[in-house]
Amino acid sequence: MSDNAVMTDVLGKLMNITDLDCLDRIENTAFNRKRDLRQRNAAVETSSWMVNDDVQMLPEHRSRKPYGAIGKIVKINKVKIVVDFEGFLTYNVPKSMLMKSRIS
Repeated sequence: MSDNAVMTDVLGKLMNITDLDCLDRIENTAFNRKRDLRQRNAAVETSSWMVNDDVQMLPEHRSRKPYGAIGKIVKINKVKIVVDFEGFLTYNVPKSMLMKSRIS
């Protein structure tokens, strides 16, 4: 069964649930599943990154500080990467919010 077929089946069953506690549990489970998938995908994509590589925020996160700046990796942790933007701003950024910079 494909992901779209499973989603259609789950959404159809979801519309019949009237218990608020069940819906809260479903909401929390979906949130945690999405977070885990995002972290796993980010870990795979960033596995070849090294200290001093140029990185920048993903397009969907560029409205946040440091507003599209290119930074250098200072330290790589399990979930987050310490990035030095513009020589004086150091941020602890989740791996899922970064991409390798195409501009050097």
